[in-house]
Amino acid sequence: MEFEVKFFARSESEVEYVSEHVILLPRWQIGYNGVLKVWEELDVVLPLERISGFVITMQKYGYDIKLDTSVVSLLYREYGLFTGTNIEVIEVPPKYLNQFVYETVVAYRNKTTGEIVEARIERRVDDEALLEKWISDGAPQRWGFEEEAS
Repeated sequence: MEFEVKFFARSESEVEYVSEHVILLPRWQIGYNGVLKVWEELDVVLPLERISGFVITMQKYGYDIKLDTSVVSLLYREYGLFTGTNIEVIEVPPKYLNQFVYETVVAYRNKTTGEIVEARIERRVDDEALLEKWISDGAPQRWGFEEEAS
């Protein structure tokens, strides 16, 4: 059995959830700063034709995190979550999870030679930071809404 937290955003004009992106970051060109980042992190000056010049759009209507037993136990004990279900659904404002996205350099290597054949900058969600912040804010069912912050 797995336990998970599902984050979603709801459009004001829609009744159904997952109608808005919890993460929405456009595609962008990396520029020379991105090339320098790739070279520095990989500690090799790759030819430009082996470096992807774009970071792809990141769109997520909902975002799920699978939890380990210690986190589930904490959420059960401290906040009364997971009492009758193994999935908790958390509503957030559109694009709210953008703050937990980071960029990392990824290298793809030839399996035989180990040579880097392509490198690019990818976006990923920092699950640990997201969970830590959500839990430190009291693990609310609705999280990040201005009117509820006061």
